[in-house]
Amino acid sequence: MNTYILGDIHAQYDRCFEILLCTGLVDDDGHWQKGKADTLIQVGDVLDRGAESIRSFDLLKTLQQEALCEGGNVVRLLGNHELSYIGGPVIASEIEGHFLADTIKQEIVDGNIVAAHLMDDWVVVHAGIMPYIFTREMAKDETSLLALVNELNTKLIDAVNNADFSDEIFFVGKSRGGWQNPGIFWADYYDDLLPCEDNLIRQIVGHSPPLYRGVEIKMSPQKRLINVDVGMFSLLGGNKAILKYNGDGFVPIEFNQKNSSQLCCGVVNWTNAYFVGLFICKTFTCRTTKISYRRNR
Repeated sequence: MNTYILGDIHAQYDRCFEILLCTGLVDDDGHWQKGKADTLIQVGDVLDRGAESIRSFDLLKTLQQEALCEGGNVVRLLGNHELSYIGGPVIASEIEGHFLADTIKQEIVDGNIVAAHLMDDWVVVHAGIMPYIFTREMAKDETSLLALVNELNTKLIDAVNNADFSDEIFFVGKSRGGWQNPGIFWADYYDDLLPCEDNLIRQIVGHSPPLYRGVEIKMSPQKRLINVDVGMFSLLGGNKAILKYNGDGFVPIEFNQKNSSQLCCGVVNWTNAYFVGLFICKTFTCRTTKISYRRNR
């Protein structure tokens, strides 16, 4: 069984659907593939910028329900754009987002949308967990990481129930126009996380697109961070990619952005504890880059 981690969608329904179809997670009608016991994790920011926020949101909501019936799992994380409509700092005001506000709140209370998810010894959040919230030294084992994830998810539910988003996890950092230490929905991969990588737990994040055309899922120099936000929105590059994990290593699956009809996925031989970069398309040659990492914190 594999786990797929999908970055920020930003209402790009067609691009999102193409990725999920290519990886075999959904069928041609957009339903969860029969008998598919894999896991899909989406890191948030489903809404805004594009024209199909509601359609993109409903797709993931439906897939989450359908996957359970097939032995699979869909994990939906909250992004700062969704947060904006339920009480967090206002960064967008689009009609479709306001229509979804009450639904988002209920999905959080019901546990269908979460703040964080633990995948082995990697924590998946929308933007990033800074050391002032949780340090590498505090991560003694996966039990401590699970306690962190449960605490973050509880804080999100409490914030919705109490209409109080004053906790530090919701803070906006200077890199994104705020004045406090950046919380888990606002930390910037380049300006906040990378400079303090030495003291970070392993984490997979979105939120920080590359801002250029050309697909690239990034692993940090010390291999403690993976950024899966490739800029799916047209003005951020219009790129399509998804990260695959099988328990031993990662494979970024990246697609030709110029001709979606030529999307295809490749099969690679896994090497334990390796990051394997994969770009494959009918009109391009395949290249792989192996970057080793040790399974420690």
